[in-house]
Amino acid sequence: MSDWLRALLGVEEGDIPEGAVTSFEFANLPRGSAGLALLLLALALVGGVFWVYRREGSAPGPLKIALATLRALVIACAFLLILEPILSIDHVEEIDKSTLVLLDGSLSMTSRDRYANEATWAALRNAIAKDPRELPRYRIVNEALDASGLVTMLARSNRVIVHNFSDTVSAPVIVPRLSRDAVPPPVPGIELGSDKGRERAVKGTNLAGSVRQAVETAGSDRVSAIIVVTDGRNNLGPPPEDLALYLRNKDLRLFTVVVGEAELPRNLRVTSLAGPDRIFRNDPAVFEARATGRGYGSATVELMRRYPEAGDAWDHIATEHVDFPPGDQPAILRFTDRPPNTGLVEYRARIEPATDESDTKDNEKIFVTRVVEEKAKVLLVAGAPAYDYYAIKNTLMRDSTITLACFLESADPGFRQDGNIAIEELPKEEKDLFGYDVVILHDPDPAAFPPDWPALLKKFVAEHGGGLAFIAGNKYTLSLLRDTPSGENDLSGILPVVLDTDRADQPGIGIGYGGYFSSPWRMAPEPAGLSHPATRFHSDPKQAKELVWDRLPPFYWCFPVLKAKPGATVLARHDDPRETVEPYGRRPVLAVHRYGAGRVLFLAADETHRWRGTAEAVFDRFWVQTTRFLLEGRLGGARRRFRVYLDRELVDLGDAVRVSAEAFDPSFEPLDAPSVSVTVHGPELEQELKLAPVEGKRGHFAGSFAPPAVGDYEIFATAAEFKGEGPEAPAASFRAEEPHREMGDVRADRPLLKDLAARTRGLSAEIFDLAKLGDPQVIPPASERVVTQGRPVPLWDTWTTVTLVLLLLCAEWILRKRYRMV
Repeated sequence: MSDWLRALLGVEEGDIPEGAVTSFEFANLPRGSAGLALLLLALALVGGVFWVYRREGSAPGPLKIALATLRALVIACAFLLILEPILSIDHVEEIDKSTLVLLDGSLSMTSRDRYANEATWAALRNAIAKDPRELPRYRIVNEALDASGLVTMLARSNRVIVHNFSDTVSAPVIVPRLSRDAVPPPVPGIELGSDKGRERAVKGTNLAGSVRQAVETAGSDRVSAIIVVTDGRNNLGPPPEDLALYLRNKDLRLFTVVVGEAELPRNLRVTSLAGPDRIFRNDPAVFEARATGRGYGSATVELMRRYPEAGDAWDHIATEHVDFPPGDQPAILRFTDRPPNTGLVEYRARIEPATDESDTKDNEKIFVTRVVEEKAKVLLVAGAPAYDYYAIKNTLMRDSTITLACFLESADPGFRQDGNIAIEELPKEEKDLFGYDVVILHDPDPAAFPPDWPALLKKFVAEHGGGLAFIAGNKYTLSLLRDTPSGENDLSGILPVVLDTDRADQPGIGIGYGGYFSSPWRMAPEPAGLSHPATRFHSDPKQAKELVWDRLPPFYWCFPVLKAKPGATVLARHDDPRETVEPYGRRPVLAVHRYGAGRVLFLAADETHRWRGTAEAVFDRFWVQTTRFLLEGRLGGARRRFRVYLDRELVDLGDAVRVSAEAFDPSFEPLDAPSVSVTVHGPELEQELKLAPVEGKRGHFAGSFAPPAVGDYEIFATAAEFKGEGPEAPAASFRAEEPHREMGDVRADRPLLKDLAARTRGLSAEIFDLAKLGDPQVIPPASERVVTQGRPVPLWDTWTTVTLVLLLLCAEWILRKRYRMV
């Protein structure tokens, strides 16, 4: 606007910003019928003025026309004031559009590829000047971005917004539009090399949701194109096909860059190694290793042993050749060793790395245990001959780590009792009974007990750490364990369960000599029973249930149990829903607890001999493991006053493992403390973890730990009172692994990425050909014309308007006076 016009309209110089576009408008202009009525009124008034002046006086015609015109202009000015004329001001700005670059920062981008196609390998090697077989995918992307200068080339045309993405997009890195001679900024890359980047990566990949989030954050009308650098894996959010529809509706083009090969990386891996918590010297110990061989048909697994206390080198134990099953199912290998020396011992299962293997860090697994010298001295007492008595006796007598003494109460005088040690009567004195480590009672006859023998047995368990197993029977158990009017008797008070003697007294339920149930039933293992030392039949709890527990033959009798006592651990329950006691649930059949310094196991059925018909090894393993579990109170020392349990031995990175602990004071009473601590050792990690008391369970503490990195973790007691002397074996161990959701299938999905690009009028490029996406003809410069309305300048109340009206009125008045037209 020219200066003279601005001055004429009364507009100040600062009212119109430089570069603004101006136009005249009416702020109060009526629309529709109101506007038409106003226009007709104005025309009528102007017409009336001319009609009145035409009939007035004898003045010349031209004068009348001039006066009428002046009066009509005054009326027009009045109508203009009513319409409120303004000067509209619009700011017009050309804004550069942005090119979005999304870099896949999910965990699958840590995979390494073999690049079996030599042409692809050579092209990628020339592009990044490094061997791609030695780099994970995210490193290849970073090297390719740096070598190609893609971000800088894109910034010559448009502003560039760079995001990392996995389940969502990270904060943007903005590169402004660069002039030709501008110094390019540092190129942002994938952040998987940092702990923060990997922590975000484990949650999964949401390809469609991440692209949509980036577009909506930038504004879809301000995006020129989208480039996604990814392997195409997608396991969260909407299907990628929805992304193509979304972008087409927004008229946005998608360019995809494919990273990785369309085949699974080849990898040999030892997934686990498990064995006994304690091993008796020269006793056969069985170790179970699991291995997978993606991309390989077979491999050789070696088991080695060493004694770290003595600084010994690794000794070869055994070598097994394994043929891997199809898919990612693990192969299971079992090794046996007879360790010759006592002390802390490490076992290592290892696969020799292959030359073309993608990751050699997971080719071995170490298991730590302790070898002890002691033999368990066991006393087996039975009220009458029964199948379980003979089966248990034979199993324990054959075990080289157990010395067995048997006493069959119903035997005739002079009968030579069975066992490795022959006894003629039950031990009556403390010095005799306390020489045993474990006592197993199989439906004993209380009439055959020496005086006060149950009280002596109670002292054996509570004060001297002895182990007790009680097997209920249908002949003597009810009379033996029935409480007296004054309360619990000595034996029922030791047990981990409360017996349902009222139920047992009812006729017709199978209690009594020769009694049985009308229908068979099974033991249903509890979660604790799948991994407890006494009932651990497989290193994998799921496999233990499916391959062992679910296949064991049923039983036909059991003693009714009301509930478990506080602090007891139920290992198995009755599987018949009719055997349910509200509010406690199904009746416990197998339970353990700690009583004072010792351990007690209760078995409500005496038919485990039925297992021998289909799984004799399971029967033998159960009673040997039970004996060794009960023995630990005697072997304990300080370390056995503190035990750690985990809810799982394999945890996905990003999840937490629950850590539970049992702690006891020197008198083997449950520890009352505000907390206990454990120390977690892991990859470049040593961290103290506080465990809080579990409400309602004295001596029990719990907490959780989320591993920050992939690898093996070991948990040790922190307090010196629980460590004992000498090198310490870990109280528990587990492994953190990449989530299967991300790492189960890491093949690059090239067809998907090509299809997405084609359906949005984009194109798909290889990672070694990034530079072509920086060509301005592929993604040309783009801008958006943005009009912003400024504050209008009113023209109807300025000095110019008032002056114009006054001049018109004065001119008419002067002419009327001059020609005497009053």
